[in-house]
Amino acid sequence: MPNASMPNNPAEASPAEASPAEASPAEASPAEASRADVSPVDVSIVIATYDRPAALHHCLESLLGQATDRSLEILVIDNHPVSGLTAATVAQFPRVTYLSEARTGAAYARNTGIAVSRGPFIVTIDDDVTVPPNWLETLLSHFQRPEVGVVTGNLLPLSLEAEAEQLFEQYWGLGCGTQRFEVDGHWFAASKTAVAGWDLGATANAAFRAEIFSDPKVGMMEETLGTGTPVGAGEDPYLFYRVVQAGHTLVYEPEAFVWHQHRQDLRALGQQTYRYSKSAAAYHLTTWIFDGDRARSKRCSGPCPCTTFAASFPQLSGCWTTRCLWPGGMWWATVWAPGVCGAPIVGCVG
Repeated sequence: MPNASMPNNPAEASPAEASPAEASPAEASPAEASRADVSPVDVSIVIATYDRPAALHHCLESLLGQATDRSLEILVIDNHPVSGLTAATVAQFPRVTYLSEARTGAAYARNTGIAVSRGPFIVTIDDDVTVPPNWLETLLSHFQRPEVGVVTGNLLPLSLEAEAEQLFEQYWGLGCGTQRFEVDGHWFAASKTAVAGWDLGATANAAFRAEIFSDPKVGMMEETLGTGTPVGAGEDPYLFYRVVQAGHTLVYEPEAFVWHQHRQDLRALGQQTYRYSKSAAAYHLTTWIFDGDRARSKRCSGPCPCTTFAASFPQLSGCWTTRCLWPGGMWWATVWAPGVCGAPIVGCVG
């Protein structure tokens, strides 16, 4: 069930600021700016970003090269507007709308964009992906079936030159394989084990019917989860969990792929994997507390935080119990990354 902190009505979303290019001549708010443009919109594309101007620039360039006849609304939500980095980048793209969301958290930023989106379909991508020309049409093709509420796509590595990139792709990765699949409420009800939302895709490459976010059984993204929060991640798997639990069909389409820029140094990768392990425990606790999913609560029981995280991610369970499963460099990057050393997880390693 949606968290009380989430805006259930788009009108309740926090106000954001439109870029000078989009708001001129009257410096309108983003909601006013978007409503002032009465041209029809077929698809709204929402990109949350935090001070990654170079990556965002590449992302927007690839978006504007889509082979589609659909009318696109591209919304960039700046989650650190005081820096000015994102606004300067977006100003180079007249067809892109700039919004700001000062509350730190990817879910806050995405919810801001979703709340003002005008298209019947809402696509979310990350600022560190680039897309091939046929990506959008491939992603949206499954919406010809009225029961399909969400389509997720594959995420392929943009580069595998650095050791950190290779390790992330080998042990984690963001894609869900090369085989198309779909799940729905019947699949959810029949599941005997914890439903792992991260096995269904990522909001770095996903499309939604806009009406999904008005379904009281789904709602907006959970703002206590995700990048920028103490949890560190988990907002997208929990959204997919609620979508399927509510009875909507989710399709994974591997042909709708994007290229993702993985972390390029071990220290950054260590921080990322630590956030992922924390978020796995938070995800299962959230489904237990908010959704009463007691059948999955055993994933969140254990004598120490390490057990909880290990139960949530089998890959990490292997890492903790047998060091040789991971290359030494990755092991130490995970343990000694800033913010990791001294945390409960390190105390449980033995």
